[in-house]
Amino acid sequence: RRPAPARPAAPRRRLFPLSVYDNEAEFGLCKEYAFEPHPLKVLQTASGAVFSVKFAHNEVGQLAFGCFSGQIYLADVLGAGLTAVLEGHTAAVTEVDWSLSSDYLVSGSLDKSVRVWDVVRRVCVRVIPTPFPCLSLRIHPVNNNVFAVGFSAPQLRLYNLSTGKALVVVKEKKPVYCVEWDSAGEVLFSADAGGTIRVYSWEMAGALRLRSLITVFKDKPVTSLRFEAYHCGPAELTTVDSNPTLQGGPSSSAKETSAEVPEASLLANVRSNAVVLLQVRRKVELVVRRSFPVAHVSQFCKARLCPLVSFRTSACFASASEDGAVYIYDASKPKVTVMKLVGHVSAVLDVSWSCDESLLASADDQGTVVVWKRSRFLETGNPSAEGLDLVLDESDSGSSSARSAVEY
Repeated sequence: RRPAPARPAAPRRRLFPLSVYDNEAEFGLCKEYAFEPHPLKVLQTASGAVFSVKFAHNEVGQLAFGCFSGQIYLADVLGAGLTAVLEGHTAAVTEVDWSLSSDYLVSGSLDKSVRVWDVVRRVCVRVIPTPFPCLSLRIHPVNNNVFAVGFSAPQLRLYNLSTGKALVVVKEKKPVYCVEWDSAGEVLFSADAGGTIRVYSWEMAGALRLRSLITVFKDKPVTSLRFEAYHCGPAELTTVDSNPTLQGGPSSSAKETSAEVPEASLLANVRSNAVVLLQVRRKVELVVRRSFPVAHVSQFCKARLCPLVSFRTSACFASASEDGAVYIYDASKPKVTVMKLVGHVSAVLDVSWSCDESLLASADDQGTVVVWKRSRFLETGNPSAEGLDLVLDESDSGSSSARSAVEY
């Protein structure tokens, strides 16, 4: 009797296939953003969607995230996992933000309040009532006694954290979905439900002065703004008209090109299946540069520019997506996907980098937070042997809360 023919071995999946990029430089960027094949932590709560997740400024493993139930969770992702639950809000927490020293946490909610939390004692030290439900919140990067809030009504306010009093009130035309400061705290960006981004200049104890505005996609809400004080390579699409729009959008007309070196970058998530990268000129002028495809039509998806770029030739960013994946793009090249992280079974709403970029956290609308860890490399530039020998088994690719895979 002849022995049965041997079954072919399961195909091994290399971490960094050469087919991803056409040249060595881009292949190197792919290796640089390699992640471990399985998440470092999967934090599951029964508190509903996680709208905001954020690492502390100066502690790599300290993480906070706010949920639909009104609860805020603190976690040590390098240690025990969930460490505390902060309770007080009676409606969904839409935004959390750390103070510069990471001793305090500020949260905004749909219950018409902003709360200030002492992270060390894990108690609420101040409740600031607001006239409308809070959609976005950002602490001033230099003076942590000031923070900006965007509301579900067409209004933007600056508050004094110590007194709880409003310092500045600005009326806009539509609900303010997101706010963001520049790194010096001299410029405030706001974006509304109509797809318009406004740029305000601000001096301490002074009023907000509107300096410029830009409509990215008309009537398509901008759900996230992220500023970084670096530019992302040479500009490909620039405009200097009074109300520029993205090429291919509703009104792409009368554009003038400029070879001026950009000073900074602003990243915007738009409910038009796109993440839009803008360059910031002379602190207050916005110019649309390029867009990247991301599934995004109904949720409050957010993206983050990578905080460290000093050792690489181009900047990257990570974006949440309604298809349940996290995408990492090369910001200097249109539609070049560096990495795709698949670990959620529902829409991903927010992502956050740790201060040293070693960890990436992603949160979804079913209450799951996945923490991804960057891979380590040998001196030869190859990934660890453990990663190279990995064989992905389809039977292990999913679970009730999250599935673990890294796609390149």
